[in-house]
Amino acid sequence: MTDMLSSEEMPIRRIGQALHTDIAVMQGRRAGLVSRGVAWSIDFGVVLVGPPLMFWGFGIAKGLVTFTTPQYPDPPPEWTLFITALWTFAYFIGSWWLVGRTVGMALMALRLVGRVKPRVRFLQALVRYWVLFATILIAPIWLFFAKSRLALHDRASRTQMIYDRNPRRSELKVKVGPAAPPSGS
Repeated sequence: MTDMLSSEEMPIRRIGQALHTDIAVMQGRRAGLVSRGVAWSIDFGVVLVGPPLMFWGFGIAKGLVTFTTPQYPDPPPEWTLFITALWTFAYFIGSWWLVGRTVGMALMALRLVGRVKPRVRFLQALVRYWVLFATILIAPIWLFFAKSRLALHDRASRTQMIYDRNPRRSELKVKVGPAAPPSGS
């Protein structure tokens, strides 16, 4: 019992201080399976909610223009499928290409960058999208075993997902190469 510190000897920490330093250490490193999975779950919710919100917006706009009570439109199933596919495509590719992150990635402090340049080109985003959805069942398993923290879609599109708390891309400092080892190694 002599190894325990008394209350006067214990270091004083502010709430969140340890978390803040851990996030600062991870800045610029490749993201792992858990943070990517949480971001993907959030993005899945955004993709599911997007088309119904668009339909409601269309119903409200139609009601305002025709001076009638707004109603949720009842489009044919093929139109619903087409709009959902178009929304999913535009959401992921547009987010990756224009700002480097989706809503889920922003909430998890992640950013998609190229392996050489911080900006993801349109063709890279397009390749990443198609390979991601072609390997959607294999990608998490691959990422679990990949020491480099690069999924199949990252390898095919020459991109990487990194931890990035900076809201602006111009402040980004990318560490190119394999995943950095933990600070204790």
